[in-house]
Amino acid sequence: MAAMQEPQLDETVWTNPTEMQRLGGLNQNTVHFYFSQSPFFDRSSKNGILITQAQFNPSMAYIMFNRDAFERRLQEMSGVEYLIASDTPELRAFPSNDSNGIWILRKQDRKSASLNAEVEVLGTYFIVNTNVFMASSLGDIMNNRL
Repeated sequence: MAAMQEPQLDETVWTNPTEMQRLGGLNQNTVHFYFSQSPFFDRSSKNGILITQAQFNPSMAYIMFNRDAFERRLQEMSGVEYLIASDTPELRAFPSNDSNGIWILRKQDRKSASLNAEVEVLGTYFIVNTNVFMASSLGDIMNNRL
């Protein structure tokens, strides 16, 4: 009997209504934490380390749900990170907007701890409303077209 094969991540759509309700909706300050619950998330990334530290260190709690503080902290360290590359502009103007919008997250390897550091893009992810998708790689697209 053949073993069941796990679907490839770029063919997976992930959503978690329970987590969405617990977070009080998806907005610019909850999007990183929501994404961290997905199967696309690398827990050994800088994001995973910061989230774990903030959960157990009260002096870091403020960064958990403050996108600007969280991303500023990520840029102070080198290594693999997830940053929001683009979002729906209205989400910044109305941060209480819940569960509606589009975010593009980029998984990247920051070569040094600075804002203008060289980065290598490792993957791209989309959140549309509450659904999380992984973008296909250029190689996968080209192979599919051939």
